[in-house]
Amino acid sequence: MKKPLSILFLALIAQFSIFATNHIINTQGMTFSPSALTISMGDSVTFNNTGGYHNVNGTQATYPNNPASFSNPTGVSAGWSYVYVFTLSGIYNYQCNPHLPGMAGTITVTDCNGTVNGTALIDTCGVCHQAYIYNFITHQVNFVDNANNLIAGVDYDPSTEIVVFANDPSNPYWNDCASNTIYDIVSNSNDHTILKTAIDACSLDGVLAGPGPFTLFAPTDAAFNNLPAGTVTALLNDIPALTQILQHHVVGDSVMSTMLSNNQIVTTLLGTNITVTITANGVYIDNAMVTMVDLVADNGVVHVIDAVLIPSTSSNSIYDIVSNSSSHTILKTAIDACSLDGVLAGPGPFTLFAPTDAAFNALPAGTITALLNDIPQLTDILKHHVVADSVMSTMLSNNQVVTTLLGANITVTITANGFYIDNAMVTMVDLVADNGVVHVIDAVLLPNNTSIIDNTIMIESNRYLYSVNILGDRVSKYIRGQIIFDIYKDGSVIKRFNR
Repeated sequence: MKKPLSILFLALIAQFSIFATNHIINTQGMTFSPSALTISMGDSVTFNNTGGYHNVNGTQATYPNNPASFSNPTGVSAGWSYVYVFTLSGIYNYQCNPHLPGMAGTITVTDCNGTVNGTALIDTCGVCHQAYIYNFITHQVNFVDNANNLIAGVDYDPSTEIVVFANDPSNPYWNDCASNTIYDIVSNSNDHTILKTAIDACSLDGVLAGPGPFTLFAPTDAAFNNLPAGTVTALLNDIPALTQILQHHVVGDSVMSTMLSNNQIVTTLLGTNITVTITANGVYIDNAMVTMVDLVADNGVVHVIDAVLIPSTSSNSIYDIVSNSSSHTILKTAIDACSLDGVLAGPGPFTLFAPTDAAFNALPAGTITALLNDIPQLTDILKHHVVADSVMSTMLSNNQVVTTLLGANITVTITANGFYIDNAMVTMVDLVADNGVVHVIDAVLLPNNTSIIDNTIMIESNRYLYSVNILGDRVSKYIRGQIIFDIYKDGSVIKRFNR
């Protein structure tokens, strides 16, 4: 696509102008010729009375729907002229007053002839209002075709003039109301060559250049290249699968960034859902950070993201992740016993801090059996591992306090060795589910009112030997503010964090 530019220079004016065109309408014999005219915003029309006694009445009093009033109310004989500059787009009706039937006309004013909007000019001209200036200084502009891009060059005086860019309808390459669809934005981006290749391969170019409206979450080339080696090539050889992935990035509506909210669920063209997460660090669409927002197109909007969104072809809920893990059989048993499977397979979003079998087995002997016989207390413990939000590891910060489904707080601690949730080290992060995310931890998180654990420890207190800190140094079991390990005669170890 050719991208022509012409250059205007305005003397000390911080607004933008157009190359205006003057049009002629002749009035004679109780007719306007032409009676229907299409012009561009900023153009002028000269009404020439070439015979008879006529006037021009386009006032809003006569035609309330006119965008503005224009008139030459005094009828005069042959030889008069009346000039009006149309600065607002729309349809203008006018008549000769008095007039015979048919002594009326229509002027349609478009807003595309040689103009660019204020947003496009913002880097060039700091105060770009939707207004038009006509007493501008023009200079000779030379266009050079360079690799399908037109380069305009001109000399000007920076002490008295500023530069404003506008399309020039006299330029043979100029395209009135040049296309700026979502497909055009992708095609003209140096960071989205793989995405364009994929769109073309799937014949979705016509869709994304169509009327819309659409929202495209556009992964960069770097995002595609972060996929496992060979994935892009494999997808380009599997057009049905690639088409589904691309449709998973498109929403059938124009959704500006200001319309997004935390935990918002958005349905894609594929019929799948994606989740919006808003944090102090930025906006995420599922696991992808939005790096650029609100690239407005004629048929919608584009938001740039740093990861490819992969739709799930089957259920991949938090409950599915736990069920399919060989390291979480006890956790699954506990979830099933407490009838929380429906919750963790539901819409969410949730974050589950998932203790492994080893974490459960590190509890005092008999604790698991006791908990499975006390479903209310086991339910409380499981709820203490769940947050009612999708919290990726990148959203966690040191000393952050997070509230669980139980209503109790857990604390995030980040060190050089890793990060902890209360007394539990996080050993695996960001297992993304359809309804949230799972982080694996190496200890069971116990709310303060867990009586079964306390009773078990009391019963087995004769087996308690000593406590150590993370360095292996012996410490008091009552020391506060650090992680400690209680050592028992039978070899069991309880990892705790005393607040």
